[in-house]
Amino acid sequence: MARTEEADPSFRRAVGVAAVLLVTTYLIFSGVFSHLAPMGDWKNEIFGHPVWSEWDPGGPYVDAAHQLTWGQGQLFEGHPGLGLMLPLSGLQHAYYALAGSDSGYTFTEYTARNLPAVFVLSKLLMTTLHLVACFVTFLLARRVLRDDRAAVFAAFGYATSLNVAYYLSRISVEPVVVICFVLSVLAIWRYQDRAREERLAPALWFVALSAILAVTGAVTKLNFLAPLPPFLALYLLLGGWREGDGPLIAGRTRSLALLVFAGTTSGVGLFYSQLIDWPSFFSLWKHFTGLPPPAWEIVKLLPSFTPDGIFPLCELVYIILGATGWMAFLRTNPDHRMPALWVSAFGVWGLLLFGYRMSSIGTFRGFHYFHVTNVVVSIFFGYAMVLALRRLRMPEVGWRAVALGLLAIGVIHATTIWTVIDTRRRDAVLYAPNREIHRLIAELDPEQRLACIDCGQAQKKIPNIWFPEFYSLSSVGWLTPVRSQARSLLAGEFESLFVPVKRSDFGPHTKRIRVAALDSTIIVVNRPSER
Repeated sequence: MARTEEADPSFRRAVGVAAVLLVTTYLIFSGVFSHLAPMGDWKNEIFGHPVWSEWDPGGPYVDAAHQLTWGQGQLFEGHPGLGLMLPLSGLQHAYYALAGSDSGYTFTEYTARNLPAVFVLSKLLMTTLHLVACFVTFLLARRVLRDDRAAVFAAFGYATSLNVAYYLSRISVEPVVVICFVLSVLAIWRYQDRAREERLAPALWFVALSAILAVTGAVTKLNFLAPLPPFLALYLLLGGWREGDGPLIAGRTRSLALLVFAGTTSGVGLFYSQLIDWPSFFSLWKHFTGLPPPAWEIVKLLPSFTPDGIFPLCELVYIILGATGWMAFLRTNPDHRMPALWVSAFGVWGLLLFGYRMSSIGTFRGFHYFHVTNVVVSIFFGYAMVLALRRLRMPEVGWRAVALGLLAIGVIHATTIWTVIDTRRRDAVLYAPNREIHRLIAELDPEQRLACIDCGQAQKKIPNIWFPEFYSLSSVGWLTPVRSQARSLLAGEFESLFVPVKRSDFGPHTKRIRVAALDSTIIVVNRPSER
């Protein structure tokens, strides 16, 4: 199939309009529902069934990003999550510089008093990263398939998939993983293009860029992208003569490329290691991988409107079309198989991890492990969509082709859209009782504190050393077993806003606010500032 973009301007305009609508819709949706439920300690729900905790892992990532310091291990070991913590940290510093530097508060004091705003901004950042991941998926699909129509349908199929839509505004590492994976592969292919043109300097620059992206991805989610640097090194070694089209890459160029890749990988890895506590990271994952597997129940693997079965319910048709498109592409494009096979090979690695995750919990509720494989599925889903339009004798060019393709994608992922709206609506309901207390905190004068009557009674009923007393309101301060002696600056500052008092110290006419999350009553009192 040939490129259509230049020959079909109406197609290009229609795609531009659709892309703007998607970006606008996603940002508005994310902004509204992030404001309605920025943070807290409740179970997210899918059609009334609990899934994961709202704070997991967003709260620990925001917390650790706040005190990310050169030469020190991160507060939260994560996945290690460094590729996400760095932009989250930059976001918090930018927010303080723009909105809080003249407030008289320090960075930590201001952030602790405005945690809802910090979480809203962080969730909008996640949405932006997901949109970037959609765009780079389009670029990858266009390179593999050599067809703009199929690449467009691939990008929109990816954008509306459950993995993307459900996690659109949840603070987690997956979009960073996808961006690093896709861009590192594209950079290697750009090296290959420049090397065949005998433009050595630009070629080696792309090799270094690919290494930086691959290592960044690895320190973001190690179990997924740790194999990426050796995978790309193998491609550098073999790709020059395995690729079917174009002249052979000289052996000297391949050797230099491998040296640059190895040197850059080592240097970037050492740089990032200054921010990662590797012993704690591996101790944490040893702890979690040592947990006993659950008993399997076949009924939990069937499509259903539950957390266990929502993934196959939403994605079965999409995945089948992706597999069909993959087989059709390999059969009908013998001269362009190698890029597709290389990308697919890494997708198989992601699929193995997805299968391992499913076996460890006995259900499909860990569908975020499908993210890397989802990229590969979406590419060939786009190809299958073009074939379907052709088979049904539908328009393949012009705005009608875009409209028909996107309508079909909307139908295929209608259950996903319904699911995401339902779960965000429930989040908003669960957060609503805490909105007034967060508003009060943001409006406190420096000398004011919140007097907490009988505060913490609910926490004392179920003691847990991992969670600080006010975790349900802040989502920060959670520490893993291997870092239980560490100290969260944000959690400490947030807790300092609350002072214990006796009920008898205040008259019956004092304005009081009931805070269900704390199982207590709050009043505002004046107290000399401790700053």
